Amino acid sequence: MTILQYCSVCKTEYDMEIVPTADDDGVLWLQCPNCRGFLPKVDPGPRARAELQDRDIDAAPTAAPAAEAASPSTAAAASDADELDLDDDALDVPDDDDDGADAPSAAAADDDEGAELLEAMDVSLAVPYRPWNTYGVGDVVHHLAWDDYGVVLAKEVLPGNRSVAKVRFAEAGVVRLIEDQGEAPH
Repeated sequence: MTILQYCSVCKTEYDMEIVPTADDDGVLWLQCPNCRGFLPKVDPGPRARAELQDRDIDAAPTAAPAAEAASPSTAAAASDADELDLDDDALDVPDDDDDGADAPSAAAADDDEGAELLEAMDVSLAVPYRPWNTYGVGDVVHHLAWDDYGVVLAKEVLPGNRSVAKVRFAEAGVVRLIEDQGEAPH
């Protein structure tokens, strides 16, 4: 399924493919066909849709399908399907032939690895998260806005030489944080 979305890297709109994820964070991820970058599409939620309807603007559909969904990511996908006038079957993802009973899932492996690192983390060594800094695997990060501590699990390079640190936080779970973006404020 594709969604028309503006790419901030390419500076134009494209029909972007939805990227399936195991995350349950309410974010629908799209991939730009030109730069191959990943962009989030966040469901505005029932409150924002109600405000749009109150202003008599051509608003998104009502919140009923999203509210009935089992998770925020399912709600976002259902909302997008409603906007595109798709039936519920269009959201189904084909099952793998392997039932997965023999091997743990990648998400479960991440949870195990992150849990061990969280137990061993020393918050006295934590550095505050700043998007303009760079972090190494194993670094302890303090996200000031969330007042949450986490350990850097991995580093990833995105298209356009953008980089992210995959961090396992005690409260927020696994989150990808941008790094080395711009200069520090003066």
